[in-house]
Amino acid sequence: MNEAKAVLEELLRLMDLPGSVEIVTGGETARLNVSGSDMGVLIGRRGEKLASLQHLVNLIVAKKEGEYNRIAVDVENYRGRREEQLRDVADRAAKRVIQTGKIIQLEPMPAVERRIVHMALVENPKVRTQSVGVEPMRRIVVLPATKVE
Repeated sequence: MNEAKAVLEELLRLMDLPGSVEIVTGGETARLNVSGSDMGVLIGRRGEKLASLQHLVNLIVAKKEGEYNRIAVDVENYRGRREEQLRDVADRAAKRVIQTGKIIQLEPMPAVERRIVHMALVENPKVRTQSVGVEPMRRIVVLPATKVE
């Protein structure tokens, strides 16, 4: 993890972005959290730049260490905030589906975000979820649990 931290710090330096990198442990995996001013530039639209940065860090570290270990990278707790947003969206969609009986399509999102929505609603017996479409426009559909397709 120290190698990954060094790689990320070097990438920040090369991008001329002053920021600090902290190793955060706890939960399922350890992750690197970047903090500093103007870090939104590292996140991008819906976290696309952040996903690319994480991929780049993983590739560089794997090349240096000779093995691939997934390293999570976060910026100013963006991923935690986004997860909370997605759970709220899922809950609102479920309530609306229960009230109206109509199917609701959510916005297109990456697989990791779709999984969060699926998991947020898996315990709700009144609705079910389904992923439809093809990347990058793949999205979740929230349906009444009894709706027949």
